[in-house]
Amino acid sequence: MDYKRAPVRLSAIQSFRNYVEEIISTSGMKALLVDKDTMTMISLVISQTEIISKQVFIVETIEGNMKGKKSQMNHLKAVCILRPTKKSLSLLEAALRKPRFKEYHIFFTNFTTETSLKSLASADEFELVKQVREFYADYYAVNHDLFHTNQLSTRPLYAKRSSWTPSSDKIMDRNVEGLLAMLLAAKKRPVVRYQRGSRLAKDMAIEVVRGMKEENEVFDFRDSTQSILLVMDRREDPIAPLLMQWTYQAMVHELLTITNNRVDMKSVPNVKKDMMQVVMSITQDEFFAETHTYNYGDLGKSIKNLVNKYKEKKTSQKNRHHSGYAKICGAVSRAQNIPGQCFQTRDCNGGNEPSSERRASYGSLRSRAELSL
Repeated sequence: MDYKRAPVRLSAIQSFRNYVEEIISTSGMKALLVDKDTMTMISLVISQTEIISKQVFIVETIEGNMKGKKSQMNHLKAVCILRPTKKSLSLLEAALRKPRFKEYHIFFTNFTTETSLKSLASADEFELVKQVREFYADYYAVNHDLFHTNQLSTRPLYAKRSSWTPSSDKIMDRNVEGLLAMLLAAKKRPVVRYQRGSRLAKDMAIEVVRGMKEENEVFDFRDSTQSILLVMDRREDPIAPLLMQWTYQAMVHELLTITNNRVDMKSVPNVKKDMMQVVMSITQDEFFAETHTYNYGDLGKSIKNLVNKYKEKKTSQKNRHHSGYAKICGAVSRAQNIPGQCFQTRDCNGGNEPSSERRASYGSLRSRAELSL
């Protein structure tokens, strides 16, 4: 299965990937400078091999770029993909004052203030900045129809607005920023509707509408179809996710935890070396892309078919030296080990079902949320 041809109307992965491909297609030899956030975001949608194929010879974090003595790279262009946070902007200004590269092409993943741009201009004493652009890719794309903003908990938002702390405001702001970026990536300016009985859904809807009005020029899309953004409160229906069968992806996340498309199994007894950290990404694993929404019964049938396919290839000595053979070997290994480990983990936990809170939090993984913009 080719994820580029996945039958979806709108893809969070492809929208982000299109931006990255355009950015790294800058001509000539280059270094890619990212921050801790964008490094993870980019890794979710495009592989390092693909990045290197675009004449990217170095990938560094902007934080690491300023640590210790670094050699001059006057033969390379610096392509910077950064979130416009105070920290990243400060580090970028420091990098411009002590440049290592022959020129800088700067791309921010969201809106940048005029004040920040003036500060960058002041820091560019050697006039090495060739362009500064906004590319709206400020979210973590997990599936074509699922993304998040890497907020570990939204519990502080449940309190009354009057008792919110600065931390609560940051959580709300980050969610709004990610949602606005997704709308811009999709080139949509939707009508916003929210659940009337939820104060939190109303607040989110108001902030999104305010953001679209403030950035009215970039939200000026000539779209003949009217889109709708529906803001719902998961707390209003905590039962529905509990009634849904686990999908393969949701089961693995619940029992083993998927963090940025990786499953860490280093703590599992007697685990094979090549299974200590397993990549489970629909952009890099064809079998997982096909089965991540399957229930356990359908998953078992697919694993059986995959094993049979592996046995057929194994009988042919010629196939063993073919790249496709190594690929299917890896797929079989993951397909046999991951589900088995899930149930071992469940048994070790006394066979109890997960907490309702956590199952509700990841209900979108089980019900395969659909982007209907």
